[in-house]
Amino acid sequence: MIPKYGRAWQGVVLPSKKKNLVSPLVTQIILILAFCCKGMLSQQGSSFTLTVARYVTVQRNSCVHIGCQFTYQIHDRRETLSAYWFKIHAEKKTCQNGKCIPGFLVATTNGKRMVEESAKNRFHFIGDPNQGNCSLIIMNAKAEDEGEYFLRIEGNRGLGYSYVDSSGYTQPSISLKDQPRDVQITWSINDVSRQQGTTGPILAQEGDAVKLMCAAESNPDSFLNWKKGNNVLPAQGGIYMISQIKPEDTGEYQCQAKNQFGSAGQTILVTVQYSPRNVTFSITRISRRDPDLSQGFPPEVAHGNKLMAQEGESLRILCQVDSNPSASTHWINPSGKTLKHDSLLELTELTVEDEGGYVCHAENIINSAQKTFQLYVAYAPKLTENPQRNATCWHQDNSFFCHCSFMAQPPPQVQWQVDGETITEKKSNKNQKVTSLIQKNVVTSTLNWTGNLEVEHNIVCLGHNSFGTYRMQLPFSALGASITTESYTGSPATVLISGLCGALLGVGFFMLGLCLLKFYRRKSPPKASCEEMVDPTNSGYLKPSNNSLIYSNILPIGQRTPHVGQPKTPRQKNVKQEQIPKVPDLTRNTVDEVHYAALEFKNSNLSPPIAEEETVEYSAVRRK
Repeated sequence: MIPKYGRAWQGVVLPSKKKNLVSPLVTQIILILAFCCKGMLSQQGSSFTLTVARYVTVQRNSCVHIGCQFTYQIHDRRETLSAYWFKIHAEKKTCQNGKCIPGFLVATTNGKRMVEESAKNRFHFIGDPNQGNCSLIIMNAKAEDEGEYFLRIEGNRGLGYSYVDSSGYTQPSISLKDQPRDVQITWSINDVSRQQGTTGPILAQEGDAVKLMCAAESNPDSFLNWKKGNNVLPAQGGIYMISQIKPEDTGEYQCQAKNQFGSAGQTILVTVQYSPRNVTFSITRISRRDPDLSQGFPPEVAHGNKLMAQEGESLRILCQVDSNPSASTHWINPSGKTLKHDSLLELTELTVEDEGGYVCHAENIINSAQKTFQLYVAYAPKLTENPQRNATCWHQDNSFFCHCSFMAQPPPQVQWQVDGETITEKKSNKNQKVTSLIQKNVVTSTLNWTGNLEVEHNIVCLGHNSFGTYRMQLPFSALGASITTESYTGSPATVLISGLCGALLGVGFFMLGLCLLKFYRRKSPPKASCEEMVDPTNSGYLKPSNNSLIYSNILPIGQRTPHVGQPKTPRQKNVKQEQIPKVPDLTRNTVDEVHYAALEFKNSNLSPPIAEEETVEYSAVRRK
């Protein structure tokens, strides 16, 4: 076979009849020369070669050295060579002297040629083409550097040759190895692709199906996972699916991309909108009425949506709702009337009429919810609205029945006292039995008494709770003809204080009376004797009898009344006090008598009395 580049030599030995000793030596010399010439021609024919790596990998923003060696025909070695590295590009061509080469120039040893703008100061030809060196350095590698390159040489005497793949030469391919970058998050709600995006936040409603998808640019490919806080979520291929999203799914979700060159991440906020829920109430007391009445009893009994407050107090109730977006609230009173469009409700000076259910209604763009706040108004025991049920006693056979009814909040406890002895349902005997009937906040207690009915008994009915006491007294008549009731309401502390105040007041009045009596006794004028004040003409005694009459002449200060009989001299009127005999004590007489007395009230001066008509007043007093 004849080589593609070079010539072949063949030696032929012709036949001869004569043997010549010189011919074998000549033949050997000719064969040696032929082989030498053949080697020279073969080297000249196979002179274009290229040695370079087929695949080159470089990390982003780093540099890479690409070693390269080439050969060309020996008869062209008298030329001065220039070398060029081109990057293959389907849409760009480099033309020179009417000849166009596909791709664009990135590096050359010819200073007169311009390289691509993106390759300036980054691609450097470091080899000497005249020595067969075509090595290249790429600095600050970028993504656009990826692709295939080829070498071309040109000489100053017309040599031009391209080492391309179509001619059987290696074209180095550069690939960029990079850590993950440009992490992007997309999502869809209920498989609606038009709601995809990367900016966020994601607004979803409770119950929606939300799909989170993550992608990143990297070489080699990155491993993608999803995290919420410190918790790794079960994602596949960078996709995390929430089939039915809940309010607690609200938060930041992070996609992480990682390979051997580094990692990167992206975060997105997911917000879940939901209807109002978890309606709660916060109660604040504005004022308290007589806290001493509540000692030993909780001031308020609040269990979730229930509260017991005392009559006369004022409350501030705040309705709190969990919702997204925020809900608007308003209150509805027990009668169904809308009170105010606000979360705060104020109730002042509570009465029994304020008792009932107060509804807090909350609503947002998704849905609405409401909850009832039950208010109970506590008050001390008092009589019911039906007077016939308050207190009644009657005889039946050989028994005596009494019952009394009280209403209070909380319901009162009723106990009886018979002649000072306390009787309750739990504390009774064979002659005394107590039964009670409770209807909401009304308690009716009945006393069945079978004791001695021939004598009077003091019966008291007491109704009490932690806010006060109501006392009803029912005096028992032995004949059953007269039954009256007395009532008193108040707390035990109030009863004690009232009793002490009454006792002190009574003592005060008693002492004041003694002082006044003593004072007026000192100031009173001297008294005349019975003999001086009685007219001798009318003096005399009635016959004693069992029913005696006592007559007295009362002389008021306004009108002076003269005594009966002859007027007395001034000397007789000014008798000293110690000389006046004492008036007999009529209460000590054992025999009923008739006595006449004339009383005269005189001024301090001693002027003669003015004569006036005699007026005598008689009053009859009979002893029973």
